[in-house]
Amino acid sequence: MISLHDIRQTFLDYFAKNGHRVLPSSSLVPEKDPTLLFTNAGMVPFKDYFTGKAPAPFPKVATSQKCVRAGGKHNDLENVGYTARHHTFFEMLGNFSFGDYFKETAISHAWHVVTKEFGLSPEKLYVTVFSEDEEAANLWKKMAGLPDSRILRIATTDNFWSMGETGPCGPCSEIFYDHGDSVKGGLPGTADADGDRYTEIWNLVFMQYEQKTGGARVPLPRPCIDTGIGLERLAAVLQGKQSNYDIDVFQELIETLRKEKGSVQTSSLCGGMNDAQTLTPSYHVLADHMRSASFLIADGVFPLNEGRGYVLRRIIRRAIRHARLLGVTEPVLYKIVEKLVALMGDAYPELIQHKDLIKSVLYDEENRFGVTLDLGLKWVEESLKDLTSNVLPGDVAFRLYDTYGFPLDLTEDILRGKGFSVDKIGFDALMQKQRNLSKRQEGLGLAVSAEGALTGQELAQLKIPETQKKCYDTLTSSQKILFLKKREGRLFVVLDGTPFYAESGGQAGDRGFLTKDSSRLLEESSKTEFGTRDSKRRSGMYSDVHEHSSIESTPPKTVFEEYSKKSSAWRVESTYPLTFQGQTWVVHEGATADFFQEGDSVEAAVDADLRKRTAAHHSAAHLLQAALREVLGKHVTQKGSSVNEKHIRFDFSHPKGLSPEERQAVEARVNAVILLASPTETLECDLQEARTLGALTFFEEKYGERVRVVRMREGDSYFSQEFCGGTHVANTGQIGLFKILSEEGVAAGVRRMEAVVGHALLEEFAKNISEKDAEIARLKEEQRKLQKQRLQAEAAHAQSAAQTATETCGSVRLTVQNFGELAPQQMRNLATHHAASLKEGVAVFISSHEGKIALVVCVGKADEARLSAKDLAQAACEKLGGQGGGKGAIAQGGGSNPAALGDALDALRDILKNS
Repeated sequence: MISLHDIRQTFLDYFAKNGHRVLPSSSLVPEKDPTLLFTNAGMVPFKDYFTGKAPAPFPKVATSQKCVRAGGKHNDLENVGYTARHHTFFEMLGNFSFGDYFKETAISHAWHVVTKEFGLSPEKLYVTVFSEDEEAANLWKKMAGLPDSRILRIATTDNFWSMGETGPCGPCSEIFYDHGDSVKGGLPGTADADGDRYTEIWNLVFMQYEQKTGGARVPLPRPCIDTGIGLERLAAVLQGKQSNYDIDVFQELIETLRKEKGSVQTSSLCGGMNDAQTLTPSYHVLADHMRSASFLIADGVFPLNEGRGYVLRRIIRRAIRHARLLGVTEPVLYKIVEKLVALMGDAYPELIQHKDLIKSVLYDEENRFGVTLDLGLKWVEESLKDLTSNVLPGDVAFRLYDTYGFPLDLTEDILRGKGFSVDKIGFDALMQKQRNLSKRQEGLGLAVSAEGALTGQELAQLKIPETQKKCYDTLTSSQKILFLKKREGRLFVVLDGTPFYAESGGQAGDRGFLTKDSSRLLEESSKTEFGTRDSKRRSGMYSDVHEHSSIESTPPKTVFEEYSKKSSAWRVESTYPLTFQGQTWVVHEGATADFFQEGDSVEAAVDADLRKRTAAHHSAAHLLQAALREVLGKHVTQKGSSVNEKHIRFDFSHPKGLSPEERQAVEARVNAVILLASPTETLECDLQEARTLGALTFFEEKYGERVRVVRMREGDSYFSQEFCGGTHVANTGQIGLFKILSEEGVAAGVRRMEAVVGHALLEEFAKNISEKDAEIARLKEEQRKLQKQRLQAEAAHAQSAAQTATETCGSVRLTVQNFGELAPQQMRNLATHHAASLKEGVAVFISSHEGKIALVVCVGKADEARLSAKDLAQAACEKLGGQGGGKGAIAQGGGSNPAALGDALDALRDILKNS
């Protein structure tokens, strides 16, 4: 039996021998097409070659393309497990010609491969053609010798392919395999065509027309060929199986699942099935879903609550539910990854490269959702008990989604086996209500700073013209006030045009002044220099390309401070957009003032210092994203961003925290590009042109037909290219150094990074130094207190352990304390402490250490006039073989003759007796 691996290789080898360039599969995430969730057909990577937007690097190619159909227009998720041929992930073999050959050669290749390379009997094959494509029908007769009875003419769109309402299109022709009359199903194009008897194994698309607006269809100057062969379907035919799930790859995965099921904890309470039910759809679901999830993770998709990540989450959660149906209560998908890698890693090395990551993500998602799934399943059972019909209410399904994380298709899958359905209309209504609430909370389209103070709808009703944006060209401009509103101590101003950048795209809005008295302000501002806008023709479309102008620190900050004191200057504290039905206004907000009226002419001046600092952080955010994608992988996408003059806050998709080495590598890459001082370029162009150039876009974002792209070079290539409407530095050198302050997780699969650049970084350093100085001072003070406490404790201990003798020598009271082996310095500290409180008499402190004697003599305040501590210490130390010294009430010394200690004390006594 020929394996799936050998089928794939045989196909590719044949076309390589026939002059085709064999290319590796592209990613499941379309690189230049954010309109698609996933690569869902073999032709997706070549769309620009078919449309003529980009030249094909090779005239004819062959591939085995990874495809996912789950979510979006092409969604097979809910069918998986219940049919013989639906999958969320599959491989599509294909041969493509970009004007090199057409119908006759394409038909010849297809017929040769299925009958000669794979040895299928011509008697088991049927073909379909578009009813109007007599050329294709005649070629099948000529090339394959097929009679009319096995050439089926179909008039529906099933046999006519188009890329969209306009663009390349053409008739299709398909090859079907007949499993025989033991299998139910009718010929393609008949009422019974949905049966399993006839399996489509090859689809040929003859792109020979261009669909024009208005319905006209004209021949293409260079017709193309696009073919698709579902590898799993072809393998089922060649291996003699009626179900795709009976082929070698799936059977090995299912067998591994069965073994793992036997080794992990199972529970009959979870709906576990007995051995008589092992051919359950649940095994098919688990094998298919773990395969698609593994390939998606390898291509950088992670479980999230939006976009592609949410589709992956739905796939994994559906698989977890089917594991429960088999009685498996522990994570199991991650245990099958090794087998998948062994089966498919040779063809797709990304599985080998990311094996550990795939396991980790699957385990975490299974572990996280397992408990919630069990709670949700119990709640489903409780809800069904109270139903009077077989339809689950929409609000119940929505609670399962909102509280327990059940995607709607998971709820439908659960109910299907119980004979229930879901009220989708009710569910959709609640989902829309939640989306609307979320949009209002985010301020999308109705951004206001004071609660409901002003809306775009109000401005539209007053017929206030839209605000002309000048933020890219100047920092000051003469404008007219079109609208004023005061509310709760705040003033809201709308101008006919503005140099202020309005908060959007994560960038903070500009601040500055509106003033009537601005001669000096304008004089200073006139020094600002701007780059030259160069209009260039690109790809048949006019696109504005220019380097960013150098907006340094004019008008100077001192000018703003000066004007803030003038009665006619009003400080703009925030700037943001209001939108309504496609119209946009910029609102300038600040504390209320009485010297403006609607119709007044004013000078609007942006605080250039703040603009410059904010622009530096915004440009650095672009470099940060590019560096993260380079260091961590192309799966990294922006999930949120906030930039202002103080910092960057950047949220991005990644399953785990950065290692110290990764963090250091990201910093190094950003700073390397900064040091190049490369010019920052902006390109205003057609949306499709921007995608062709490789500008970074995101599936969740919506773009107009004309877009603005910000690009920063590294040598001859662009290090960063992103769709962006914000303000940026003139060159990367103006950013200054870049430093990551923190990195942490904020949600499953989403990390948050905080960073600073330039002036903010210097301020951060100064702050850190100040904080460190304060910390050092605090530690020193704490150390001093601890030392004092230690000395006090040691003194107390030494005092209690010391041998003390008191006697009277003449008229002087003599106290001798011998501290034994106490270190000399500690003994001296004790003596010094004691001397401060000694009122009368003489105290002698002694310790022995390393064969030497240390001695301190203290004289009380009452006896200082007649006794010298220095003379006493000197007399004693001479006997010890040393010397002493000091002054006033305290003296010290020592000697190297411990045996003479008695003589030393006698010498002291003699002096005291004679005093």
